[in-house]
Amino acid sequence: MNINEFEWDSVARKKLSSNSLQYLYLPCIEEILKSFDLQNESRIADLGCYNGYDIIKLSTFVKGHFYGYDISSTAIEDGIKKINKNFLNERVTLINQDVQNLSSIPDKYFEVTLLKYLLQFIPNPEVFLQNVKRVTSKSVIIAIPVVEDIKSNELSAHSKRISMERKVLYNCISSVFGGKFNTMYKIKSREDKNMTIEVIELYV
Repeated sequence: MNINEFEWDSVARKKLSSNSLQYLYLPCIEEILKSFDLQNESRIADLGCYNGYDIIKLSTFVKGHFYGYDISSTAIEDGIKKINKNFLNERVTLINQDVQNLSSIPDKYFEVTLLKYLLQFIPNPEVFLQNVKRVTSKSVIIAIPVVEDIKSNELSAHSKRISMERKVLYNCISSVFGGKFNTMYKIKSREDKNMTIEVIELYV
């Protein structure tokens, strides 16, 4: 599914209205990041960050400089206000950019790249992951709602829209990263019993 700025605003606002997904995956990502030897000068990217809610929160617990990228100018402007309000300018930078175009970012620029609630909306996830791998030196962390069968009648229309089929996801990951990945957490969704939130670390 190709998604433009207007559509992404609509999807992400629904996501942020309940915050249920963040409550599930954010502590997991925090634990993974804390296991790395990150320093103040370490660079961490969050692609599809919306208004930067996650990295603003993570920056208070995890070392490094966080860079958030999102196609929504409205969301980025909102996030910058939050950053200024909390005096986090030296820890968090938000950039209004389509994350499907990473050509301006040098190779291995980020130690860690976060892909949260994003990959299922990318029209060619395999090519996208190849580009993400290029700009990352250590690990890519994916947090994504996963289902066994996207066509199942047991799934709600909302679950079908926001999730990715497990076989498709892991075939894509294996194609780009081989066997160099580990599913760190599988969390039952509060929204749909047939959906899990999976947090996966990919080793570059």
